[in-house]
Amino acid sequence: MSDWDEEEYEDEELGGILMPQPPLAPGFLACLLLFFFYEFGLALQDPEGGRNLAELTLSRSLFLFGGAERYVRWLLLLGAGVFAYVHFRRSELSLRTTLLRTIGEGLLAGMLLGPFLMVLLGIFDAWPGELEVDPMPLAPRLPTALRIFGAAAWEELVFRLGCHSILFLIIGRTVQFFGVARPLSHLIGDIGGLIGSSVIFAAFHLENLQRWIGLEHEAPSPAFLWRLVAGLVLAGLYRWRGLGVAAWAHGLFNLGLTLGAGPGVFR
Repeated sequence: MSDWDEEEYEDEELGGILMPQPPLAPGFLACLLLFFFYEFGLALQDPEGGRNLAELTLSRSLFLFGGAERYVRWLLLLGAGVFAYVHFRRSELSLRTTLLRTIGEGLLAGMLLGPFLMVLLGIFDAWPGELEVDPMPLAPRLPTALRIFGAAAWEELVFRLGCHSILFLIIGRTVQFFGVARPLSHLIGDIGGLIGSSVIFAAFHLENLQRWIGLEHEAPSPAFLWRLVAGLVLAGLYRWRGLGVAAWAHGLFNLGLTLGAGPGVFR
């Protein structure tokens, strides 16, 4: 979205419907701690332990590095972090204040996300029957908790930043090619990106896709609707408050589900 000027969001034809995209640099910097949690959890757990599907999918593009794939992933994250920091320093904002606000907003949103999903499902009478999102029988060990919490940064990077941006460009450029005015094409691309990325997010948790990726799959269940609605809410949060807020909200929400604060509790 960087090549579409921010002034266009204030076009009179749309009455300022589209919000400016929150800056990416502070959001990515706020995600670095989540990336660290995830990598630290992987390092502490059993070598045969689980990995996040978003991280695993991205890491498979590094297959040429063989056993050094993990270290290359670390270097890429570090390089992106340095680039984000240099870019952020061009602004007059305080890094500490910005990061604390981002993390605080994310944690607050994470606490409200579950009840908000239940309200949405109730309003539209869309409760998907017996929803099975089972917590672990015992409190997770520290490596597992760190991995689950930090994995949210990878999912937001892939499904929100990546999928939303790609769909935004494809859909927006396509409708613009067929004569739709640029401001309206922005709106169509943005809505299409939000919905499409949420569908992809929910679909990646289904059996066939997880088996194709090489993960232990989950049994198909009505949880698809739960994840679809959660993806839509997180996508809206990403567009409204940025990558960092969405990632921290997602991480706390996932950890809460693991500890037992599942749909049955919220309901």
